[in-house]
Amino acid sequence: GNRRNQGGEPVTVSTIDTGAFSVVADLSLTDLFDGSYRIKFRGIIVGDFEFNIRWNGTALGGSPFPARIVLTTGIPDATTSTIVGSNKISIEAGKSISVMVELRDRYGIKITTGQHSQIVGGQFLPSPGVKLTPPTTGLSDTDALYPIILPTASSAVTQAGTYYVQIMIDGVEVRLSPATIRVIA
Repeated sequence: GNRRNQGGEPVTVSTIDTGAFSVVADLSLTDLFDGSYRIKFRGIIVGDFEFNIRWNGTALGGSPFPARIVLTTGIPDATTSTIVGSNKISIEAGKSISVMVELRDRYGIKITTGQHSQIVGGQFLPSPGVKLTPPTTGLSDTDALYPIILPTASSAVTQAGTYYVQIMIDGVEVRLSPATIRVIA
């Protein structure tokens, strides 16, 4: 047929899942009133599925159309990234320790690629009368965890007490932050 240049046609869309679970949510069809239609959906599970598009109840030529949802991560997000393990740590005075941070995107998907150490950081919260050397951020390890390295033995906290370290991504605290560091004399 001829290309349409106006909307208002009885077009419908549905999905046919090819696995045990539905892989899409929030499926919608929008009439752009120029003969074209926009299909939007949110992929919720990696997998294969098909779009079934109908006009006036009849499948369009080539329908159903195969599609695949693949996993890609977004940028690190402080609201879903977290301290790994306990956020309460005890160490001997003069020793060093790292707090591990797991980066996740805004959907909670673990980020396992890329180097993000320039946006991951930590800082001690003020502790009256105690000079604290700022923590540094190391490169991610094989598990894609970023270490927030508290000062080495030469400049570590040598005074017994409880200290707090804010762990941040782009200046925003991650879940389970601040970490509580208890230094034992």
